[in-house]
Amino acid sequence: MNQIETTSDTAVVATLRGTVDNTLERVFDFITVDDVVLAILTGPTALESYDIITGPWGRIGASRWLNFRSGLRAQETIDTHIRPHLYGYHLANFTGDVSTLTNLATSQWTFTAAGTRTHVTWTYTWRPQTPQRLDELRQWVSQTWLTWIISTFQETQRLSKRDPLGP
Repeated sequence: MNQIETTSDTAVVATLRGTVDNTLERVFDFITVDDVVLAILTGPTALESYDIITGPWGRIGASRWLNFRSGLRAQETIDTHIRPHLYGYHLANFTGDVSTLTNLATSQWTFTAAGTRTHVTWTYTWRPQTPQRLDELRQWVSQTWLTWIISTFQETQRLSKRDPLGP
């Protein structure tokens, strides 16, 4: 289920929900490992590389530059890391066209056990660069970003499916 919140007059909120066919701990560990972004950000969101600024990755306060194939760059910083239930980070210092729309995006992943599977909720909250850019940001999130993030989430589901030899 994908949803764009349109009632806010200060931010754009987008939420994705889905189930991954693997255990809670394995899904959390897959999502939070440092180089998984190179595997799951493919297609239109392709990430070419990242540069660690503050580390090691996986700890609160760790930060890195994400370098997208499109030329977009953003600085990602971990805000919350509570294994295996909650992972949060924010993106700031955007470059390119996105920098005219937003100056902050916060992301939160929540993980809930569902037997041998895991329910995942991924919420992004985007703050517009100025109040006048809110409608344009909402349009960009719903038409561009949501398409990117859905493909990223589907790739996450595909790559983190249960190992046939594992529990």
